[in-house]
Amino acid sequence: MSDHLNFDTDFLNNAKATSKPKVNSPKQSGGSGGGKDTAKKWAWGIAIVIGIVVLSSLFDDSSSTSSSTYTPPPTTTTNTYASNDDDTVITGTYRCSQYNHNRAGELEPSRSELTTLESQQNGFLTRSAAITREGDRLDNEYVDEYDQDDIDQHNAAIYAYNASLEKYKRDVKANDAAVDSYNARVEVYNNFLIANCTKI
Repeated sequence: MSDHLNFDTDFLNNAKATSKPKVNSPKQSGGSGGGKDTAKKWAWGIAIVIGIVVLSSLFDDSSSTSSSTYTPPPTTTTNTYASNDDDTVITGTYRCSQYNHNRAGELEPSRSELTTLESQQNGFLTRSAAITREGDRLDNEYVDEYDQDDIDQHNAAIYAYNASLEKYKRDVKANDAAVDSYNARVEVYNNFLIANCTKI
């Protein structure tokens, strides 16, 4: 089953400091389907590895031309092995019919989305630290009250600081919504496995 992302947004009430959000990735749990046909199990394993390698090479090539931050290629966290019954497969820590395994795969949030959310949250730490430093600098900056240029320059810096802080808060709010959506899909995925498959 997958775990939820945890992201603490209490720091938005204090523009000066923030703590690192906690993000838990979905658990990667495997199983072995005590199948009689060992060759069939090996074939599944080799096919999955080859598929991941091919996807990795395709996404590695496309990511080198992008100017945005690197996001690893999507990989499924569902481990699949054939079991005794030709229609039954192991999905994570559950034994499912082939139909329910396929349906669970459609419901499972992608690994690339989790990686993107984690990367965004790490970026918030850097941005928060920069905003805090700028706020401290402005608080301690000497401004000559008789020099209009000095006053104007200080006011412009305050305006830029406030704009940066507001954008930061909007971005965190959007990320919170994405985290909530991800967690809701993790819940649907986990509940589907519980309701339609057998825990190993």
